Amino acid sequence: MKNLDDIWQEYINQDFLSSHTLKGLVWHIEYDAYPVEAITMATDMGLKQLGPYISKHLDHEDNYVRELSIGCLLDTLQLPEYAEKGFTMA
Repeated sequence: MKNLDDIWQEYINQDFLSSHTLKGLVWHIEYDAYPVEAITMATDMGLKQLGPYISKHLDHEDNYVRELSIGCLLDTLQLPEYAEKGFTMA
């Protein structure tokens, strides 16, 4: 599996991710102990389809991870299905 630097480099070089690399990014979002970089990367790439994986961190024990996740889902990715959760979090 690629590390986050390699995933980003593939995106820079090709302007998209292969399905294998996309699965690697999902793994990083789901399983990295501190998934901030993976969440930010997915958001910067505009990968709305990764919203469900990012949303798993809305109850993360770390305040920053929760805040980043809801901000990415609602502001940058503009996924309204998470608005109610954002309102509850506020």
